[in-house]
Amino acid sequence: MKVLNAICDTLVPSLPVEASKQDNSAKAKFFELSASESGIVPEVAGMICAWTTAQQYFLIYIAFLMLSTRLGTLLLAGFSCVTTEFPFVQPFPLLELGKREKILLTWSRSIFHKLQMLFKVVKCYTLFKFYSRADKKGRNPAWKAIGYEVPEPVLEHQEPLPSPLERRLVDAKAPDFQSRLAELGCAMLDNVDHLEERNDPSTASGKDFGIKCDVVVVGSGSGGSVIAARLAQQGFKVVVLEKGGYFPRRGLSLLEGPSMKAMYEQSGALTTEDGSVILLAGTTLGGGSAVNWAASLKTPKHVLDEWTSLGLEDRFGGPEYQHAMEAVCQRLGVQDVCTEESFQNRVLRRGCTKKGYSVGDIPRNAARDHGCGFCGFGCPAAAAVRKQSACDTWLCDAATAGAVVVTGCRVDRILTAPQGGQGERSYRARGISSRAGEARFYVESRVTVAACGALFTPPLLRRSGGRNPHIGRHLSVHPVVAAWGYFPREDILPGNSYTGGIMTAFSSEAARWDTTGYGSILETPCVHPGNYAVLAPWRSGVDAKRQMLRFPRTATIIVLNRDRGRGTVDETPGGKLILEYPLCFSDRESLVEGTELAVRALVAAGAEAVGLHSVAGEIFSVDQSWTPLQREKELEIFLKRVLGRMFQRLSTPIISAHQMGSCRMGTDQRCSVVDPNCESWEVEGLFVGDGSVLPTASGVNPMITIQSIAHSTATRIARSLAAR
Repeated sequence: MKVLNAICDTLVPSLPVEASKQDNSAKAKFFELSASESGIVPEVAGMICAWTTAQQYFLIYIAFLMLSTRLGTLLLAGFSCVTTEFPFVQPFPLLELGKREKILLTWSRSIFHKLQMLFKVVKCYTLFKFYSRADKKGRNPAWKAIGYEVPEPVLEHQEPLPSPLERRLVDAKAPDFQSRLAELGCAMLDNVDHLEERNDPSTASGKDFGIKCDVVVVGSGSGGSVIAARLAQQGFKVVVLEKGGYFPRRGLSLLEGPSMKAMYEQSGALTTEDGSVILLAGTTLGGGSAVNWAASLKTPKHVLDEWTSLGLEDRFGGPEYQHAMEAVCQRLGVQDVCTEESFQNRVLRRGCTKKGYSVGDIPRNAARDHGCGFCGFGCPAAAAVRKQSACDTWLCDAATAGAVVVTGCRVDRILTAPQGGQGERSYRARGISSRAGEARFYVESRVTVAACGALFTPPLLRRSGGRNPHIGRHLSVHPVVAAWGYFPREDILPGNSYTGGIMTAFSSEAARWDTTGYGSILETPCVHPGNYAVLAPWRSGVDAKRQMLRFPRTATIIVLNRDRGRGTVDETPGGKLILEYPLCFSDRESLVEGTELAVRALVAAGAEAVGLHSVAGEIFSVDQSWTPLQREKELEIFLKRVLGRMFQRLSTPIISAHQMGSCRMGTDQRCSVVDPNCESWEVEGLFVGDGSVLPTASGVNPMITIQSIAHSTATRIARSLAAR
């Protein structure tokens, strides 16, 4: 803890000298405040214990042990820990701030991958906690200084009536869970022993219970919610199971730290094994649709043509899929006008227009005057304008049609039973097994739908006996990198970086839609202090705090790549995800090309300083006295230098908010997990209904694609049920 405390105070130090230069008392207090004084160090320790991979945890544990000793510090820090006084070498916690900063900078740029990983993990956790943590009154001492304000959620009624969804909602962790299921009309099972063969009969509990239905849907995100609604509306008895909780709008805090903890997998700290990719995945009722940024782009034609060429003509080549997309967009209220375009989107639109790049409008599942910058935390807007997540649409439809929605329910496995034959589909799905307190909770069903998302459906299938070698393979993540630009003059482009419509403009200039279809699009992200500090380069404690003072007037453009590369999803025996994602050469080229366009657009829009989120933290400052020719010449030199080493080791953070393809659809079980109906090649009656079935990456925000596939999958499930 002494070592961690010293590292945290190096990343976020107390700077009394800098504070004395400030006229504003809030800024002075901000510079004086250190990580340890803010009380975040124990929470950072908790994140390290809870969320790091086994490889990362072992590395940090050994490194901290070494840094607590003189010899270990000498080995990890070199001559930076040497002093002129006996005993001549000091352990890391006793070194002065300047030497500790030098050591951390050396790690961040080290040729040794393990030292880079050590710096990256601790830096991300520390800065995220420092800038996102809120006290009991919902305040953070840094927010006033950096110009950040959190709005109050819109409460339309003091005592709002429960929605149709809330009337059919039950919490698996509640003590009255079983009785609530009975109240909602669920068919209770008299005995559950027939569902599971136990090697040890003593494992049976007298408290075990179960229910019976036509369809059980595991997961309530974009895919599962659509399938549940469509089947419930056709008269089938549907039960939806969600491991996350339900957060009604009247209960949203809109605070970055608490919201990320409650609504994102591993508080948004989920990474690949080597720490190279940070993966954001919703873990709440409504899944990703509850926390995404409202972008509602249809599946591009060139993507559908590619999927059709893979033998999936019946699924994507005819009117069925087009009808599904239209039905989905109509239900979500998708339209492409925004009257409250954000500062960041105006920057993107202005820069692309001046450079002659293509620029278009992003359709959104929200009203024209929806200008909420907090959709990533649940969207606080009033009903008339709010983002139409699954909780507002499909899950309400399902509940109205009689479906039961269970939250806080983590499914252990899908129950199967052998049936005649040894070939294709020698098993059939019988339902699911989960836990409710001390008892086991079962759902017996005619059809089971796995819709846990591309990260969690593969482990569920593996735990349930799946042997298909493609389960958990072919993972696409839409790798994202970013460029930033600082715009101090509000008279030219008013607003700030965190309010207004999050995604309303995009550029397909580098998307290669007219050739290979594998390129990058430019968009703008949802940016709040914690996540901004995580991505921003760290050069010193004082520089990091000065950067944060610029946060409201710093525009970020993200480069979203349609990846050719593929990753893998697995699980440890203890249930921790094991994620691998190597960035292939062609994807690096696409990201570099897109990044160059993003930087040029920022400069053209009028940025006085631009840069990348690489560890080197190099900045291109625009001299206002330059002629356009001089500016272009200097920019060329800067781009050549920074883009050439953009992907050296872990120098540039990569983000993923879209995970797809890990249980991909195909026409041959030798190269896919599910058939064109999205039914498992191995288990009859087991369907997959989420983004994991995409044959390849979609290349655009995939919500509409996932929901459209689920819409037509529901039709095929209904046919299957009727045939039986």
